[in-house]
Amino acid sequence: MSFSHKVLELDIILDKVKKYTNSSKAESLLNVEILAKDYDTFLQELNYTHETLSAIERFQRFPFHKNFDQGNFLVKLNREMVLSIEDVVLLNNFLKMVAQFKSYQQQLDQYTYIGQIFDLIHELNKPLDLIDEIIDENEIKDTASVELNRIRKTLNQKEKELTITLQGLLTKYKDYLNESLIVTRHNRYAIPVKDSYRNKIKGIVHDISQSGQTVFIEPDEIRQITQDIEYLKQLEEKEIYRILKQLSEQLYPHTKEILESFEALIKLDLIHAKALYSLSIRGVLPILNNEGDVSLIQARHPLIDPSVVVPIDIKVDKNYKTLLITGPNTGGKTVALKTVGLLTLFLHAGILIPASENSKMSFFEGVYADIGDEQSIEQNLSTFSSHLTKIKNIIDEQNGLSLILLDELGSGTDPLEGTQLAISIIDYLRKNE
Repeated sequence: MSFSHKVLELDIILDKVKKYTNSSKAESLLNVEILAKDYDTFLQELNYTHETLSAIERFQRFPFHKNFDQGNFLVKLNREMVLSIEDVVLLNNFLKMVAQFKSYQQQLDQYTYIGQIFDLIHELNKPLDLIDEIIDENEIKDTASVELNRIRKTLNQKEKELTITLQGLLTKYKDYLNESLIVTRHNRYAIPVKDSYRNKIKGIVHDISQSGQTVFIEPDEIRQITQDIEYLKQLEEKEIYRILKQLSEQLYPHTKEILESFEALIKLDLIHAKALYSLSIRGVLPILNNEGDVSLIQARHPLIDPSVVVPIDIKVDKNYKTLLITGPNTGGKTVALKTVGLLTLFLHAGILIPASENSKMSFFEGVYADIGDEQSIEQNLSTFSSHLTKIKNIIDEQNGLSLILLDELGSGTDPLEGTQLAISIIDYLRKNE
C-alpha cells in the first residue's frame, strides 16, 4: 500500500495534531505509519475519534496530565529496580491521573469504542495508597517510618542548636569580624573573620576572600554539632533508601497493571489529540464505504484560512470513476484535487474532515498524487519527464481500490502530444481498474 502523504501535505497536518498530545510517546506515533491499511481498522479508528469528540463536547476533555510519560519509573518497575523519590513522585502523579480517568469513565456508558480502551485502564488504588502513606508534597513523610521520624526530630534539634550557637559566636567575636553574618563555604558553616584576627578564633579555615582581607573560619565550638548533623543526614539518607526499597518491592506485583494502563492512556492520548484537532477544524464523520464512492459536500481545505477558503462539492462513484476538472489558471483546480486527496488521508489517519456530515467518503488501498511542478534536479529530469516518471511509478504500484490524482496531465510538452498522452493514460487507468 502507498500514500502520497508528502505532496498532499499530510505531514503538516500531523505536526498540527502533535500539539494536542500530552505525551512524547503519543507524539512520536503521529506519522504516516498510523494510516489505516484495512477497512476494519479504518472504521475503528474513525469511530474512536468520533466518540472522543462527542465526549469532549458533551462532558469535557480527558483528564490528562501534561508530559505524563516522563521519567523512568516504568522501566525501573519492569526491571524491579529501586525507585528514587523523583520516580515515586512521577508514579504518584500518574496513578492520580489513572484514578481521574476511571472517574471520567463512569459517564461513558453509551460510548462503545472508547469504552473498550477505558476498560484497559486498571483500578490502581492499592499502589496509590501505598505511595500516599509515605509521600507528602514531593517529599518522604516524617511518619514514613518510626526510625525516620526519630532521626528527623533529632536532626531538627541539632539544627536549632547550631543556629543558637552561631548567633552566640557572632556576638562573642564581633570585634574580629568583617561582617556580622553566617556564611557557607564548601557546605560548612563559617564566619567572615578579618585576616589580622585569624589567630584569635580557633577553627578550620575553609576559604579566603579574593582580596585576602577576610578568612572564612568554622569555629571549633560548632564542629561537633555539624559533625552530628552530617551523621544524622547520612542516617536519614540510608533510612529513606530502605523505605523506597520496601515501597518498590510492594509495587512490583502491580507492574503489569500499571504498564497496561499506561499503554491504554497512550492510545487515548493519540485519539484525544486527533479529536481535538478535528474539533478545531469543525471536522465531521462522513458516511463511509469501501467501494470508491466519494461525494464531498462543502469540503474545505484545512490549510487554507477558513475566512477565505471556498468550499467545494466533488463526486466520484462506481458509475463515474473518472473526473476531469478543467478551467482557467488560478481557478482552484489543484486545490480541489489536493482537498480530495488530503481529506481521504485524514480519514485513513483517523481524523475527521471539514465538510458536511452528509458527505460520503471511501477507504482506499492506496492514494497516489502527481501534483505540482516538482522537477527532479537530482536525476536531471525535465518537468515533463518528471511527471512521466511519477505516473509510471503510480501505474506500477497501484493495486486494488486506489485513488489517483493527476494534476496538469500531459503538460510540459507539445500541447497536441500532451493531450494525446493524457487521454491514453486515462484510458489505461480506466481499463485496468
